[in-house]
Amino acid sequence: MDDDIKQYVKEYSYINIPIHKFEDRKEFEHYAEMRASDPIGLGEHEMYRIEIVYIGEEQGVLAVLSHLVSDAWTFSLIVKEVEEVYQKLLEGNEDNLSGADYINYVQSEADYYHSVRYEKDEEYWQKKYAAKPENTSIKIKAVTTDSIAAKRLVKQVSKELTEKIQNYCVTANITEAVLLETALHCYLYRINPDNQTVTVGIPVLNRTKANEKKTAGMFISTVPLTLRIDEKDSFKTLAEKITEEHFELFRHQKYPYSMTLKYLRERHCFEGNLYDVMFSFQNARTNTASTTEWYCNGYSEVPFVLHVDNRDSSNTYTMTVDYQVELFRKEEEVRNILERLEYVIEQMVENDRTNVKDVSIIPPKEKQRILYDFNHTKVDYPKDKCVHELFMEQAQKTPDAIAVVFEEKEITYRELDEMSNVLAHLLREKG
Repeated sequence: MDDDIKQYVKEYSYINIPIHKFEDRKEFEHYAEMRASDPIGLGEHEMYRIEIVYIGEEQGVLAVLSHLVSDAWTFSLIVKEVEEVYQKLLEGNEDNLSGADYINYVQSEADYYHSVRYEKDEEYWQKKYAAKPENTSIKIKAVTTDSIAAKRLVKQVSKELTEKIQNYCVTANITEAVLLETALHCYLYRINPDNQTVTVGIPVLNRTKANEKKTAGMFISTVPLTLRIDEKDSFKTLAEKITEEHFELFRHQKYPYSMTLKYLRERHCFEGNLYDVMFSFQNARTNTASTTEWYCNGYSEVPFVLHVDNRDSSNTYTMTVDYQVELFRKEEEVRNILERLEYVIEQMVENDRTNVKDVSIIPPKEKQRILYDFNHTKVDYPKDKCVHELFMEQAQKTPDAIAVVFEEKEITYRELDEMSNVLAHLLREKG
């Protein structure tokens, strides 16, 4: 049986686009999330799904595209071009969209693998990882799992912090992406105290030519950004290192990450991925009057993927996290990480001379909760009974309630009571 992966291309033909009507936003959201998680492009099926939707008085388009044929930049192109077509039709003009052919890019990619540039890129990445790299963890894994099931959390950055970020970037002459990556690297360095390096996955546009930026298709790729950090590095120094690293990465961005991993496995017996965290700053704006919504398909190959964007030219950034549910059992964990990152950013824009070792990664509210609220355990209890007697009474009242959480395993009062009885029995046997 032939195991080669094949992609079938058929002649262009008109299709009937289905129309769906929804009474309210809630009904539509449920439907959109369901459609986003439906498999697409398998077998001989199309790698896209287009539907027209009416939500009360609003109308729009629900588009689901396979990542084999589309990236985030493509969605922005589609939104702009659809609005252009509608505008021309309203004016009584025919649409005359002109876009470059993706076939040209496919050919250039094939040529790349036989070029001098490919050889230089390969040399760069192999030299960069001549020594076995360190793993950068976002959270200690209690168990190893192959599950990539994921959920999504969306959080708006406050207007106040947005203005601080934008003002700082103008003053410091750095990009917003670099500022946010600096905060992320600082946080990961602080929670991986034994590491000398931090690695984050960075998606790159991979559209190096002007006509490629007008072309719909799958161009984007991910490269590992590995940075050596010293605790005496200031925010400013760290940002400068990341800026320099960006220039290096962009020069060698066409080299496939899969080839780098293959080299690591063969040379260093490296297992897993180079990074637990992927960061994407999306600056592809639609520049239209439309608003856009982005839905999670329910899976993520990376444990923690942070997207920051301002697609619709609003006054704030949107922070979107896709996180693996086997690693983060509760949404609160992810929300805490976002709040910590915002706190690190606030410290950076206030004083970029602060050293990494002096950065606090726990916001005041969380610190109050951990040090004081959680430790406020003073309660009245019957003084004529021992603690173990009170515990037994509670086990009888609520046997199935959670008593203890140990290494993410929830233990009920019933289970804990049984454990204590077994332990007491063993102790009695030993005298």
